[in-house]
Amino acid sequence: MKLLKKIPLLAWIVIAILAGVLIGATTPGMIGGINSGLGISIPTDVVVQIFVSFSTVFSAFLSFSIPLIIIGFIVPGIGSLAQGAGKMLGITVALSYLSSIVAGFLALTAALFLYPILLKGQRLESFDNPENALSTGYIKFELDPIMGVMSALILSFILGLGITALKTRSMLNLFEDFQVIIEKLLSYVIIPLLPIHIVGVFANMTLAGQVAKILSVFGMVFIMVIILHWITLTLQYTVAGSVSKRNPFRMLKTMMPAYFTAIGTQSSAATIPVTVRSAKKAGISPRVVDFAIPLCATIHLSGSMITITSCAVAVLYMTGQNPQFCLGNSSSAYARHYDGRSPGCTRRRCDDRHRAAGVDAWFQ
Repeated sequence: MKLLKKIPLLAWIVIAILAGVLIGATTPGMIGGINSGLGISIPTDVVVQIFVSFSTVFSAFLSFSIPLIIIGFIVPGIGSLAQGAGKMLGITVALSYLSSIVAGFLALTAALFLYPILLKGQRLESFDNPENALSTGYIKFELDPIMGVMSALILSFILGLGITALKTRSMLNLFEDFQVIIEKLLSYVIIPLLPIHIVGVFANMTLAGQVAKILSVFGMVFIMVIILHWITLTLQYTVAGSVSKRNPFRMLKTMMPAYFTAIGTQSSAATIPVTVRSAKKAGISPRVVDFAIPLCATIHLSGSMITITSCAVAVLYMTGQNPQFCLGNSSSAYARHYDGRSPGCTRRRCDDRHRAAGVDAWFQ
């Protein structure tokens, strides 16, 4: 047991990803061989279904915990900043949205220049919705969060900024104690069980035949997305390192568990616990970590901007369309993309193509 505790979280996540792919690829064939040899009838996906069942329960519990994590870290984080909390909040929000917009334009520019080369001759095939190919597990488990993520953020801002205006520490002490509870929840429950959840996610994705088919078409797009992620991360950490006088590559190395957790869960909010732990390990002030990480996991979406923009432009390119920009509300812009003038591309059919391409299923 002590030996297992010495294995770093990044290693566990990589092991979980590889194990999930291996389980999804090999266990159905192995169980099929056992059925043939012994003359029995065991469902070939039983191993994957067991892991998926665990992921179903864990994912529901994680979704329930996210608002609690946001409140438990942001409220005492803002409250402990005292003077200048509102200014720091405003600067953080402004930088987050600016970074997200820049990342989106970076992805769009790269797509417009590179897709004519990378996707030359590629045309989008008709796929089934990848979500339909995923296993659902043996358990149907629902656990509604006490509030939505945005509601938790707004409530945290109100409470945190309100605490800075109080002359007593009673409210701040209360939320600091609540933060200790949340930290124990992360340390003893969520983070130790996260690799098993990742095994279930990747085993399920591997078992679903449509996933491999989609990856064969969008493989070059995904490679470009990962490269753009790393370019953006390098730029962001270089700027941060210059300001804080730290080695950006050493900080990046420390944050790798958070990056691979994000890849494994496809959720910024679900990655909050690992990001908090990694950021504190990198030597960042705990007060800043507790304030900034839960907030930026929800509003600093440069990775999502790169991924969704790249995939959306790829879908347009492979269906013979070009991105168009127009002023006006979102419905008019939507109509410009999905009007009846595009051959065989009514609004409903283009929605189906978008889902069939896996963009909604994997990157929302």
